[in-house]
Amino acid sequence: MTHSQTRSIAHACSSRPSRNPLHRMSGRTVLLSTLACLGTATAFMAPAPTLPLGLRSSTRTAGTPSSCAARSMMRLPGPHAAAGSSVALREAAANQLLLRYRAGRTGLLATSCAVKTKVSFENDFDRETLSTLSPPSAGTRFVAPTSAAPDLVEEDSSMKMRMAEAKEVQRRGDLKGAALLVDGILEDFPDHGKVWMRRFKLAQKQRAFSEARDVIRRALKHVPGNAILWQAWADLEKSLGRYAVARRLYRKGLEANPRLPSLYNSWGCMERDLGDVSKARTLLREGLMLAPNSARLLQSLGVLEDVAGNADLSRSLLGEGLLLEPHNAFLHHALAVLEFKQGRLGHARESLRRALSADKDHTKGWLAWAQLEEAAGNVNVAREKYREGCKARGGRGTVQLWQSWARMEEKGGNERAALEVYQQATKLYPRDVRLLLEMAKLHEKRGDIHKALTALEKAVAGDKYNPYVYQVLGQMQLRQLRVDAAREAFSEGVKMAELRLRSMRGRGASAKQLEGGKQQEQEAAKSLAVAGVGARGGVVRAGGGEMVRVRSGRIGSAR
Repeated sequence: MTHSQTRSIAHACSSRPSRNPLHRMSGRTVLLSTLACLGTATAFMAPAPTLPLGLRSSTRTAGTPSSCAARSMMRLPGPHAAAGSSVALREAAANQLLLRYRAGRTGLLATSCAVKTKVSFENDFDRETLSTLSPPSAGTRFVAPTSAAPDLVEEDSSMKMRMAEAKEVQRRGDLKGAALLVDGILEDFPDHGKVWMRRFKLAQKQRAFSEARDVIRRALKHVPGNAILWQAWADLEKSLGRYAVARRLYRKGLEANPRLPSLYNSWGCMERDLGDVSKARTLLREGLMLAPNSARLLQSLGVLEDVAGNADLSRSLLGEGLLLEPHNAFLHHALAVLEFKQGRLGHARESLRRALSADKDHTKGWLAWAQLEEAAGNVNVAREKYREGCKARGGRGTVQLWQSWARMEEKGGNERAALEVYQQATKLYPRDVRLLLEMAKLHEKRGDIHKALTALEKAVAGDKYNPYVYQVLGQMQLRQLRVDAAREAFSEGVKMAELRLRSMRGRGASAKQLEGGKQQEQEAAKSLAVAGVGARGGVVRAGGGEMVRVRSGRIGSAR
């Protein structure tokens, strides 16, 4: 940057700041933000903004940037920037990033998020579909940000009426009937992205994932530039554990619309959950550069920094999000978790109170508050919070709430109360494997083997590919001296563990997930060995190259 350019930026920053109190920044802070975005940020620090609830930390670790300075280092200034040349520079930098996305060379994203895993596709059409979008010419000019690609198909009154009819059929519980109605609408309106999305969600609700994938493929033949559809496909593959394919699809979505904040958020959260903090941070920061007022991105980045151990920066990011959306339950919940981890229980309770005042059905808030009181030794208060949380969402609550409540009762020695909680929960969630397994263990603990085995049979029916279910079943049979039944359960568990591990390798799972799969395979093999397989001196492969030798019912590693 030349001396004249620096001087012009400083002149622009000296102008009067915005009147909006949420966006007010000093001229020096705007200058730092602009210089940071151009790669020439200095070591100056700007004062941190006032945070809600009095949560601003009284001290800051040496070297930890304040809120404004940290934010200026990671993204362009938002609407609080002064008018004039600083605005022009901000738009120019954003447009350069957009052009790189369109051209397929996105700087940080292109390097840090490159896919090294071999991608497996359902069929050849997937490869063709992933190559359908063509980037615009390098001279394309981008305008103000939009939340999504516009739907150019005008909705007429007949389509609205037919969609309302399909929605009513869905409300009555007839998902297949609703899907047939939407299929009829698509015959007349094949270029309408909202209709395709409704059809996709109907397939998802029926857990017909192959059908959902086929719906998206057909949709992208008609509207290949719809970034929301690309994200929907990517989210589907992410939920099924096909992470390498999901990355490719997220990238295609960004080519279609680089200003869609939910794309950065969903992709960044996937990388965070897979343990790659650097990739996740890069994605979320680039999303904030293009959508600086996205509370959702601020919340995700705040949670990421909390996970990474940067508590002060996390608190500042979440505080900025709350300035934008003061009644956002997810932001209040994330801040409560941060304060709880820092030992500030009073602040955590206040944040949870605000979260639940904003949304009574925010079950994560009820769960966090109940667990906070349980950890503090306030069992009666925790029980009340669990009870209130289980009343949310029309009296269904969530599996996590019911299970945590039951475990608290069992831990406190009140097994009858715990069993009553499990029984209520399994009426609402009759095929949930976690609830059934825990209830089976409690039945066995109380001496009711018949009810325990009945619960385990339901668990097997609920997820016959889960090796842990067979391990629990085999161990219970073995404790009852039913060796043949135990051997059969363990053998099935080994098969399921091997199938799951192969599936994880094929879909590009993370190293951490693969390690968990290998450990599960080894545990299944060892359980099978305990049941007496090869009691005359056989050898059983335990996964990962390890061999388990069985001799007279004793286990030892075969070297």
